[in-house]
Amino acid sequence: MADGDRTPLTVGYIEGGDVPPVDHERIRVYAVGAAAASDGWLSVDCAVLVGADGVGTLTETGDLPVPTLLYDPDDDPAVAARASRLDVDEYVPAAALDDERLGDRIVAAAAAGERREDRRSEDTALRALQEVATDESLDRDAKVARLLEVGRERLGLEVGFLSRIDGDSFTVEAVSGDHPELRAGVTAPLSSTHCRRVVESEELVDLHDVGAVLPEGDPAGDRWSLSCYLGGAVVVDGDVYGTLCFAGDSPREPFAASERTFVELLVAWVSYEIGRDRREQSLRRYRAVHETVEGMVFVAGREARLELATRPLADRSNCRSCPPRPSSRDWSASCTTGAS
Repeated sequence: MADGDRTPLTVGYIEGGDVPPVDHERIRVYAVGAAAASDGWLSVDCAVLVGADGVGTLTETGDLPVPTLLYDPDDDPAVAARASRLDVDEYVPAAALDDERLGDRIVAAAAAGERREDRRSEDTALRALQEVATDESLDRDAKVARLLEVGRERLGLEVGFLSRIDGDSFTVEAVSGDHPELRAGVTAPLSSTHCRRVVESEELVDLHDVGAVLPEGDPAGDRWSLSCYLGGAVVVDGDVYGTLCFAGDSPREPFAASERTFVELLVAWVSYEIGRDRREQSLRRYRAVHETVEGMVFVAGREARLELATRPLADRSNCRSCPPRPSSRDWSASCTTGAS
């Protein structure tokens, strides 16, 4: 979206219809074809429809994909009644303006619509996150891949990735999206990456406009050709495991607080999943060792000294007095004759 204080707001209206009476220094007005599909409105910040013709357009097209303001210069009660049944972000009759300008209401409607859209996007992403987190059919790698996809869609960026950091070694472990440099298995010195800032601070790093933020000649800017970046540290058992990051090919406005919070949530979930996977692996190793130790017995060697053996080995020994494959861990105590 445009920033009303720096960049003129772009407003779309129906081609052939009434042009919204606005200050053209603050607001740029573009005609959108009456037959344009919803995507035809995505190039503007706000749709401004005028009077009965505007109501007719909304009735035919349905909801538009951008904040929508309906301006009624004639204060027509019929237009007001129909507007109440349509999904418009704001209905503005001429009588309601008084000393206020229509442009001010358009700017406010665009901002409010943007916030509503951001909430919808956040709700969708949170539902997707919950589905991934509770899907027991997914292993760790599958969950990480899906979480990267969810984050990329939430931020509207081209690529998301998980890295593994070991000293000054940076390795891409998983990627969602396409980027010529960021592929699973790619390695580089940590000092040549944006992720070094994440590791140094262990906080979320927001580089919404890499070219404007980084000094000229920064190795990360030269190496990766990314124009925006948002990443956080994945911490497992108190140590930095790596980073979870999202990046794009074009600069953008600073990441919203809701976007930063969502990425922090993703970072926490990935940290948890990797930590849980580690604990499960440790538990499996412990069980394997425990079962091996539990299955160990002592058998008498030919020179009458005790030798450590596993049950399968004892089964193949010549100890005739031992019962076949008993289940008791005290089985070795039943062996009284030794090897014959």
